[in-house]
Amino acid sequence: MTGKRGLIATFAVLYFVQGTCEPTYGLLAQPLRAWLLRQGATPGECARTMALAGLPWLLKPLYGPLVDSLRRRGWLVFASALAMFGFAMLALRVPSAGWLGVSLLVPSLGIALGDVATDALMVEHGQRLRITGLLQSAQWTASYVGTLLVGVLGGWLAGDVRLAFTLAAGLCLFGLLGGVLGFQAGRTRPVGKFELRAAWSPPILHAALFLFLLGFSPFHGLDYAHFTRDLGLSDTHYGRSISLSALFSIAACLLYGWLSSRVELRKLGHASVAGSLASTLALLVVEGAWSHYAVSAFTAFTWTFTLLMQLDLAARLCPPRYAGTVFALLMGVSNGADSLASFLGGSLHDQLAPAWGASGAYALLVVLGALATVLAWWLALRLGTLNAAPPPDPSEGGAM
Repeated sequence: MTGKRGLIATFAVLYFVQGTCEPTYGLLAQPLRAWLLRQGATPGECARTMALAGLPWLLKPLYGPLVDSLRRRGWLVFASALAMFGFAMLALRVPSAGWLGVSLLVPSLGIALGDVATDALMVEHGQRLRITGLLQSAQWTASYVGTLLVGVLGGWLAGDVRLAFTLAAGLCLFGLLGGVLGFQAGRTRPVGKFELRAAWSPPILHAALFLFLLGFSPFHGLDYAHFTRDLGLSDTHYGRSISLSALFSIAACLLYGWLSSRVELRKLGHASVAGSLASTLALLVVEGAWSHYAVSAFTAFTWTFTLLMQLDLAARLCPPRYAGTVFALLMGVSNGADSLASFLGGSLHDQLAPAWGASGAYALLVVLGALATVLAWWLALRLGTLNAAPPPDPSEGGAM
């Protein structure tokens, strides 16, 4: 494929597929949680199952060196085929609730590996054509369009998990075609021998700790069970709240894109962490449908703004030649924090619920997540984590 428009369309398709098919937050998230609850799983067991399904995202730092040292187009095709195969097998035979998390590892690995390969291809082609910002814009627009689709279809699919797996497999076919047809064979090249020593400088280690604490939210895996079971909100309402959240996430993307070239990263960072803390605590005041809509919109805006700040920080700290490896390392830390927090939060919830009540246990986990955000903010101030240097000029030796 040649031309900027063709590349933008290809990356939009790839990011749309990956964002929509990701098992723990995408199209499958609500149907899977609803199915597990119908099978008799506790909210904590649901959270642990989804945390297990998200394990491949914790291993993203291992994929970066592979993608950097071998042909990226081949990895993208392989990853898309793996995800499609995994979802197709689940559609043919849904496993028992106890084995669902393990069964989801195969397609989840395909999605995570494909995400790293796509990011590396985006950097390579974006730097060559000087359209990295344009491709990033296409990425997040496509991703949140996928989230809108999740909100519309999530409640409808909550009663048919087999159909949800079938749709995911079909979408992954488009990702496979994008990898095959979207990039010319031999166009992308391996970068040769890489070194991981560049990933262990103090600023990057400080950033990794900051991202870990900021991503440690032990209540995330319990949101669905809390709002639908404890508060009695319907699946249809929950799906609509996801669509509403996607709209506010798009607004956050537009605002961050406008501010990023006008305001220092340090100021954007402190504003985003403050907003993230406020939105976490706002979960404690949700009582019914309208308050849930309001808090969902607020949290979507602030969390998306914070996510973009984290991506911006990671991009500014990546050595140009090993951007795929270091970026995957930092994002792996952030994703790993979320998976670990979901697993621990699910376990704590089940232990505390008999004494505290389900809502009380959830509230305690929200407070713990807020405390982790406060600690991240304090460390950022103490270590100067948000004082990252501007990103290097791609024309000065970018090696992607």
